[in-house]
Amino acid sequence: MRLAPIALLLLLVQTVAVAQEVEQGKISLDDRVRVPAGAVQPAQAPARPAAFFPPDEAVREFVRPYIDKRQAKGIVVGLIEPDGSRRVLTFGEAGEGARPLAASSVFEIGSITKTFTGAVLADMVRRGEVKLDDPVAKYLPADVRVPSRNGRQITLLDLATHRSGLPRLPTGYVPPDPGNPYAHFAAEHLHAFLNRYELEHDPGAKFEYSNLGMGLLGHALARAAGKDSFQTLVADRVLRPLGMSMTAYGRPAALAPWMTRGHNQQGAVASYFDVAVLAGGGGLNSNVTDLMTYLEANIGEPTSPLERAMRDAHRGYHLPRPGMQVGLGWMTMKRDPLHLVGSSGGTAGYSTFVAFDPETRAGVVVLANSGDFGYADKIGRELLNPERRPLIPAETK
Repeated sequence: MRLAPIALLLLLVQTVAVAQEVEQGKISLDDRVRVPAGAVQPAQAPARPAAFFPPDEAVREFVRPYIDKRQAKGIVVGLIEPDGSRRVLTFGEAGEGARPLAASSVFEIGSITKTFTGAVLADMVRRGEVKLDDPVAKYLPADVRVPSRNGRQITLLDLATHRSGLPRLPTGYVPPDPGNPYAHFAAEHLHAFLNRYELEHDPGAKFEYSNLGMGLLGHALARAAGKDSFQTLVADRVLRPLGMSMTAYGRPAALAPWMTRGHNQQGAVASYFDVAVLAGGGGLNSNVTDLMTYLEANIGEPTSPLERAMRDAHRGYHLPRPGMQVGLGWMTMKRDPLHLVGSSGGTAGYSTFVAFDPETRAGVVVLANSGDFGYADKIGRELLNPERRPLIPAETK
């Protein structure tokens, strides 16, 4: 309804009078202002949903004891509220010679890389480039003998869900640099391993976590896509489409100034972790800002073909234990009151965790530059658990 000119004039005069009384101190801005009859009532702003996560100070009191008790050198926590708003909190140190901890600080994310491999696989399935039940041998050179057992071949799905029967890491390989063991493990080393390895049980028979298997998956996907490496493939299919400019293998020019220093169990600086052909199993470096962007692309209704593929990667294919499902690189936990889709990562110098609740749409990122820090996932789960309010600092438990 539109105001008549006389009503509009009366409203204007009354507004000016109120402003004068406020200026003279006769009334405060908290006093209620009467609106003339017939005037349009101002629209009420939609109620802002209550924050899912506790206030910053409560989070700081919860996390800081891990730094004070020297269980971690530095920790960065990223929180995504259900309305999409973000918060970043930092604790401790980035390491000798590194810039102070900030949202831009870069960490090794270890096995969280596997969720990117799962996203690439799901995207290639949607594009019709591969099938989940394809034998991995289909995408390897003809002279490579992929082990099989009782006529059962290892499929792409077996590799993505840790049911290939391959060991956790390749055996028989002597790295030239024990501090950075897989930096020089190339395709010829992987092919030679496959040619000599014998499976101890049928593919698909049981869950056995395998960094090697996910590395082989990435290698096969790169060959299927006609790329020179999985590093190139994941950048083309996931990192660039999502605008994740601070996520990469190695330490390129954009990341190097913000690279933190990882620390081993003794608190000494650890060697950086690099990969060659096993890039599908680990090796990405990233920061909390990029990882929150990545989580947001996994949360809620998909808005692009890539995001639809990412939802496919969440699907659980088997249950290694009650309440736990294994997807394409992701793990889903359903134990009341928690329903989380997440992944953790660890290298010699870093411990990391990312997860989100698909129902509340809250997400968390925890990055620590200490390789023996076994609490990154615990911090994340506690923050995502609505029944853990108020948060109890670690030192009181």
